Amino acid sequence: MKKSRKQAPRKLEQQVDDKTAKRVEKGKPEKTNPLAPPINIEAGS
Repeated sequence: MKKSRKQAPRKLEQQVDDKTAKRVEKGKPEKTNPLAPPINIEAGS
């Protein structure tokens, strides 16, 4: 029985989710763009 092509993207998404979960568990920040402007995370302006 051949594997359907629809299963491949799901596996890829699962791998991405697993990598994200591991990074979050370790507390490693995402790679940020040093040229991007700072983001205001405080409420209000």
